[in-house]
Formats: sequence, C-alpha cells, structure tokens
Amino acid sequence: MVAAERVKINTFLDLSGHTAGVVQGDPYNEAFRSIIANLNVQCQFVEFSSYEQVLEALHHGWIDAGVLDHLKLGGVTLPDGEVITPIIFSPVTLRVAQPEGSDPRFLEAVDYHLARLKKTPGSAYYQLLEKFFDK
Repeated sequence: MVAAERVKINTFLDLSGHTAGVVQGDPYNEAFRSIIANLNVQCQFVEFSSYEQVLEALHHGWIDAGVLDHLKLGGVTLPDGEVITPIIFSPVTLRVAQPEGSDPRFLEAVDYHLARLKKTPGSAYYQLLEKFFDK
C-alpha cells in the first residue's frame, strides 16, 4: 500500500475517514475490502483501471492511499510526499513452471541456484528483496 505522507497510514485502522484507490477486478481489491469491512473501518474506495492510475490519483491528491501490488512498486520512485506504508496483506506464493516434456534440468538448476542465493547474505536474492519489499 502507498499513501500520501500527510495522512500517516501505518495500520488498516489509520484508513478510517480516508479514501483508498483500488484497481477494478484486481484480487487485492477484494482482499483489501474484506479486511476493511471485517475491521469496521470507514474508508471510501475509488476504483481505477490500472495501478498507474492509482499512483496518478495519489500524486494529484485525489485519494489518500492506494492498494498496489508490492512487486509493481520495486521499480517505482515515488514523488516527494508519497510513501510505501508498512501495510502488507494477501501474500502470494510465486512458482516457476515449464511446459510438460521440457528438460527437467531447468527446474533443478533454478532450485539449486535459488537455494545457494538464499544461503548467501547480501546475494542478489536479498538485494532484490530489499529493493522490492524494503526488508
């Protein structure tokens, strides 16, 4: 989630009385609305057709926060006055697949190299985690 720095959003409860931009048909839209409803937070939703439109609306001050895919934010430099909030929800598992009948050594190589990267502090794996998830 991204927010205007002026609103200080650190938890779902901080969204009370604010507007949040969401993308129509996005699975995070549904998950976010469900969490907000379960917490009984009074938040107004504004739907957009893309993450880019959510960011533009946030930049212009039309909304206070925006629900975005964290992977989309990895390469985005936010303008002054906009921040990535500590709110992360609805995590997903990423998997690598290949067509049936393909050489199994490909997935074996992916598994091997990923395991090595995870065992090495400061590796490209951890650099990307820091870039994309600010960890």
